Amino acid sequence: MLRFRLHKYALSTDIEKAFLHVRLHEDDRNFTRFLWPVQPENPDSLLQTFRFTSVPFGTASSPFMLHATIDLHLRTFHSCVSEDIQRNIYVDNIISGCDTEVQLLEYYTQARNFMQQANFNLRSWASNSITLQQIATANKTIDHITTVQILGLLWNTCTDTMSLAPKSLPSSNIITKRSVLQDSSLIFDPLGWATPVTIRAKILLQEVWQQKRSWDTPFHEKLQEKWVRIRSDILEFSNIPRAYFPILSDKVIDHLYVFADASTKAYGAIVYLCSDNNISFVMSKSRVAPIRALTLPKLELMAAVTATKVAKFVQASISASQHLIPVHLWTDSQIVLHWINNGSHSNSFVHQRVTEILKSFPSTVWSFTPSSDNPADLLTRGISTEQLTSSELWIHGPQWLSNTSNWPTWTPINVLDLVVTEATEFIPSTTMSSLKDRTNLLTVIDASRYSHINRLLGTIAYIYRFIHNLRKLNSKLSGLLTRTELSDARRRLIIAVQHSSFPEELAYLLKTSSTSSKCPHLVKQLRLFIDDKNKFPYLLPKKHPVTKLIVKDTHKNLYHGGVNTTVTALRQIFWIPAIRQCVKSVLRHCVPCRKLIGKPYRAPDPPPLPKIRVTEAPPFTITGVDFTGALFVKEGQQEKKVYICLFTCAVTRAVHLEVVSDLSVDAFLLAFRRFSSRKSLPRKMISDNASTFLAAAEDIQKLLQSDTLKETLECQNVTWEFIPK
Repeated sequence: MLRFRLHKYALSTDIEKAFLHVRLHEDDRNFTRFLWPVQPENPDSLLQTFRFTSVPFGTASSPFMLHATIDLHLRTFHSCVSEDIQRNIYVDNIISGCDTEVQLLEYYTQARNFMQQANFNLRSWASNSITLQQIATANKTIDHITTVQILGLLWNTCTDTMSLAPKSLPSSNIITKRSVLQDSSLIFDPLGWATPVTIRAKILLQEVWQQKRSWDTPFHEKLQEKWVRIRSDILEFSNIPRAYFPILSDKVIDHLYVFADASTKAYGAIVYLCSDNNISFVMSKSRVAPIRALTLPKLELMAAVTATKVAKFVQASISASQHLIPVHLWTDSQIVLHWINNGSHSNSFVHQRVTEILKSFPSTVWSFTPSSDNPADLLTRGISTEQLTSSELWIHGPQWLSNTSNWPTWTPINVLDLVVTEATEFIPSTTMSSLKDRTNLLTVIDASRYSHINRLLGTIAYIYRFIHNLRKLNSKLSGLLTRTELSDARRRLIIAVQHSSFPEELAYLLKTSSTSSKCPHLVKQLRLFIDDKNKFPYLLPKKHPVTKLIVKDTHKNLYHGGVNTTVTALRQIFWIPAIRQCVKSVLRHCVPCRKLIGKPYRAPDPPPLPKIRVTEAPPFTITGVDFTGALFVKEGQQEKKVYICLFTCAVTRAVHLEVVSDLSVDAFLLAFRRFSSRKSLPRKMISDNASTFLAAAEDIQKLLQSDTLKETLECQNVTWEFIPK
């Protein structure tokens, strides 16, 4: 889309039935089988199996196969048109352009010839060139619709303007968080033309989210009025010129100008293109400020990161293959400019983002702009559509942009940045940076990206070998890494970790700071000193990627020994504060150890209790019976086997035990008689159901007076059931 706006004459076309022109291999057709009725009009018709012989539309791999086929076909032609199609084709749509009508007509002819050789028919041609429209009409390949869809946007070929689609949002009488999210999601603005208008909807959604409203709770009157104004502004957004410079025929892109800004509600960046002192809007990007409150300088720094990313994206998109367009960036935050110029910082939040910025562009391309001349200020606070369409600052940038002699100037002041330590003392950041600059190894290599310490050491060793070979051309090193190189890399890595993790302690030990007279707590506790002979354990921080790699390697070399074994081996070489916690945290993620000593699977939850166990009833209405194993008791001078007959209530869990001499039926019946006749036992165990249990016991005793127990129980409808344990 960015390249589509570069040219004076634009064109759009698509491939007719593109997927169906790519044949499937015989071995792959069985994977595209489908069922189809013999008589489609009859719902009860028999089904028959078909399979696709060409790439079907809708499968996950179809776009890739189509693109790979087209790309392979276009590589056989060595021309500017084929290379342009390769770069500007999206699935089966080609959008491109030319600066003259002669080039445009040549593009039309060559493109059709190239694609026709692969049986791809280019149809629905659309262009703002009347000549191309006439030729395409004669060849019956014209798209008769004047408003064409271009990758989700609308392009009017008559006026050569673009607009957002859809042109209307669904109306709703009840405004809720759900309806606002649905309506705002329908706005597709990839280039950020209407960002100052649409950012208001995002800010409103964040406010509603912070109020913890439910999805379907109607807004109160004030919120409804606010959303109605935003919605009407979005609908009133007018057309935008398609070309960056429609008047210039022979243009050379001079620079990309990027502005960054932030407020307490949003931050973002805007990009402009310069050609022959003519400035044109390219794109913008905005983000709502995070809910977790950040200081305004940090938000300005996040806006600078966004500006860097957008600048890289636009530069790579519209630059020629061998020539990158120069980029210049502006911000109205002097604090951010100080951070970028200083390079390294003790604050990790600032350090990470400044490093990301400097990886893309040097600090020399950053400049200061007053807030009144910063167009990115419009997208951070939001304005109406009427203000946006009449804003020259948004469309063409500040007036001084086209004249480099009028650019605002800013001279960095050598100020002393102070950081607060835990001891509430101030240490100059110059001391911190001097300590870190001695070994900037960890700023070059991200240790958290490595999974093994040997790989990290190998990378460091190769870096210093490369530096050695550049400095000493006569004694170049080659071949496999030597033990000396790996030892030197290990020593440099430890020094880098110490300088990045213990700057205060090193400042005190090296006496590099006049304000470091007070001894840090760690120096006093461990009696730290500078060891040049490497005879004593090295101090390492507990929470550091390098420390974790060392612990992991030691644990592996000890054949996955336990915590105590790993701690003992580490303390011979290193001193790590809270080493046991550090080792435990590493070993907790060791997969082989978890497989060997991990806990077994937890037993599944027991099934729900049966109905008889949860239905309220008198004690021993439902009674369970079981026997224990043999017990040995003394009867006189001899030992004798006895057993325990256990009666338990299924509801109250009351228990009654009876000693029986053997496992015979007679012994059980005697135990059952004793159980039913003992009225004192239930009274002691369940006092609140005593009367009910007495009545039940009397009934059982009457039943047991019959001659045959079985017959009596059957005639009284008393049944015996087996219940598994």
